[in-house]
Amino acid sequence: MTRLLARRAFLGLAAASLAAPALAVTANPWVPRRLNVDELARLHAFLGDIRHFVPEASSRAQVVVDHARVRLAEQMLFRDRTADLNQDGVRLLTLIAEQMLRRRLRMEAVGHHHSDGQSYRSFIISQRRAQAVTAAMESRRVPAHLLLATGLGENFPIATNATQAGRATNRRMELLFRPA
Repeated sequence: MTRLLARRAFLGLAAASLAAPALAVTANPWVPRRLNVDELARLHAFLGDIRHFVPEASSRAQVVVDHARVRLAEQMLFRDRTADLNQDGVRLLTLIAEQMLRRRLRMEAVGHHHSDGQSYRSFIISQRRAQAVTAAMESRRVPAHLLLATGLGENFPIATNATQAGRATNRRMELLFRPA
């Protein structure tokens, strides 16, 4: 009789575990979320460091809802028409990596390009540039799990693609920083 009760109890527990949702679901760290006061203070302190150590990026740095964004023009990081970092880009990313590690942040590199009639080409170069930035950050001791590379191609312009100046503005790299 006790074996029968034990078996029923076991089957009841097994059925209950199948019906219950899994409790060990890990949250995606890249999903936007509301930041607490300490996390916002860390982002503002990070941007203060960026303004001090990387003055050429200071006018393009701001805190936006759940992250800090540093917007860099193509020529600040890359050689013309390539995904190869130039000397200024290497220097900038070295300084940013030091401050990022100091403030315990994660970074998403988002590549953008202009519309030239070949959307696949825009997407590919924006993705390669984002990967080049994350690879450079990894080589500066930033752990890979704190980095994400995203290429958006021509999908989110901030200026018109009808003029040369507008296309140059759209070719950019946005570095988004979130608390780790």
